[in-house]
Amino acid sequence: MKKIKNNYSYFPKINQPLILSRNFSIVIPDKDIDFHYIDKLFLDVFDLDCNKLSYDNKSKPFYSIIERYFYLANLIHSYSGIPSFSIGKTLHINIIENFKDKYKIKFDSYIPYIQDINNEIRINIYTGCMFIIQYILSKDEKKLYIYLENFFQSSIKKIRKMNNQGDSTVPILKAAFDRGVPFVRLFDKTYQLGWGCKGTLIHGSTIESDALIGSQIAHNKFKAARLLKSVGLPVANSCLITDETKLNDCAEKIGWPVVVKPIDRDRSEGVTTRITDFGSLKGAYQFAKKYSGNMMLEKHIEGDIYRIALINNELLFAARRLPKKVVGDGSKSIGQLIDKENHIQKKKAPWLRLKPFPKDNEASQCLVNQGYTFNTILGKGKSAFLREIQRVEEGGTPEDLTKNIHPDNVELARKISNIFRLKSIGIDLISQDITKPWHVNGAKILEVNYTPSIENHYQPWRTEDTKVFVSNIIPDDGRIPVSVYVGGKLAWSQAWKHFIELNNENKNTFIINHEVIYDSQKNKIILESNSLFDRCQSLLKDPVLEYLIIVIQTDELVDSMPFDKVSEVVIVDKKLVDRLSHKPIPKASAEKFIHYLKSFLT
Repeated sequence: MKKIKNNYSYFPKINQPLILSRNFSIVIPDKDIDFHYIDKLFLDVFDLDCNKLSYDNKSKPFYSIIERYFYLANLIHSYSGIPSFSIGKTLHINIIENFKDKYKIKFDSYIPYIQDINNEIRINIYTGCMFIIQYILSKDEKKLYIYLENFFQSSIKKIRKMNNQGDSTVPILKAAFDRGVPFVRLFDKTYQLGWGCKGTLIHGSTIESDALIGSQIAHNKFKAARLLKSVGLPVANSCLITDETKLNDCAEKIGWPVVVKPIDRDRSEGVTTRITDFGSLKGAYQFAKKYSGNMMLEKHIEGDIYRIALINNELLFAARRLPKKVVGDGSKSIGQLIDKENHIQKKKAPWLRLKPFPKDNEASQCLVNQGYTFNTILGKGKSAFLREIQRVEEGGTPEDLTKNIHPDNVELARKISNIFRLKSIGIDLISQDITKPWHVNGAKILEVNYTPSIENHYQPWRTEDTKVFVSNIIPDDGRIPVSVYVGGKLAWSQAWKHFIELNNENKNTFIINHEVIYDSQKNKIILESNSLFDRCQSLLKDPVLEYLIIVIQTDELVDSMPFDKVSEVVIVDKKLVDRLSHKPIPKASAEKFIHYLKSFLT
């Protein structure tokens, strides 16, 4: 692939804009394509199920390969923090037959457009996918895995870091896409979902109705604990560490064992638990200092850590955050089980692998605390943990307990959500048993998270959470009505009459054509953008807009549509003019455009 065109457009019923990209090419080493092999590899290596894709090995096998190519490209884009979901639209395919049954297929395609994503990044990903597909087609798995590792290290990791989308952004956008909700990138990981008054802003899993003050308090674990304690909610005794020389005094004051944690870090970074002596305490303090200069000491509480996530006071999920573990089969040692798990992960694409199962000193000591060693034969179904706590950077084994959590614990989470004024929230609760009320088993609140991780590939059972999340923040499909009038001066007159009627009904309606925009008070709106496309896009971001009327009088939108759905198309006449010369366009051209425009009707 050599070039991505600069202008983009929406297409009928595809709620993601597309952009034309030319000169894709894939070499087919054998005319008899083994789709069973390809689809099994897609599942084993990339976790991609091809059952929903076309399978035609007789009349159109090349189209089926192209479909899988873009399916894979979307996966890699998504992991890289680029919300690319549509398969797009492939144009004509040029098939070049070479010697020994080899083929080269060249094609142009409309691919998903994402605002402010460098074209070179997209080209890098699509080119990488081309090589991956060709290694798969040649059945050279050794070269495939070598290439995947190199591609991951040299490109994907860097692109993901550059985009910095977090674990929640792309899954939430995918849920919006699947539901037919339009979205647009504003900057970084801030997006608008929906149009006009039905739109809402998200930043990762933070939503626009979350209180800034509440998020600031939640980000400081010590302040959050003080607030919770002041309203009578259960937190562990703690003290702020301002001086290393006061470590021992603080520990004696709150009682051993203790926990050291940075007050302003997430993902359990820098946390050490179950500290029982001063020497270990100093080491934990030095470890925490690597992550932050702001630390607190907290009483260690026995129990498991549970994440309770809410959106608009509705329970999203409850999960036990278990550390990395292996499960026995009755015949293998713990060391062998670790080796087996790591071997399974090595067969997956590098970006889908779980973090390595450790065999280090920390894991050894953790096993000793459970009465095990690496040589212990673990009984069938029994678990051996390799870490004391779950750290996101090391991975873990979350357990879904959404259906088992006691209602009192959900109510506790709701109360915290209301106190912090956070509608999207994750509460970490340490408890002996989350199926029992917090007030009968000594449970304590550990943290309040204003950007809870809604989904990542370590927690595949949480796929439905993003759907619930989106349905709670976006009404219906997040769209406002859009009426389109087509024609000359008479089209503007009829549209204006409709505009007056809607505003008389107290619907905040705007009207726009190629020259002017009026708001509901009949005031002219001045925008910097010159094109009808850009000005329509601008208006759809306006949160006061309830209804939009667009009057099309030129051929300006023939090449690019600013929307993928409209609720009404009124053909007043076919007197469209050329946007530059203002001369009437041919009748056949006008009729073709009108026919295309009608395909956008909901």
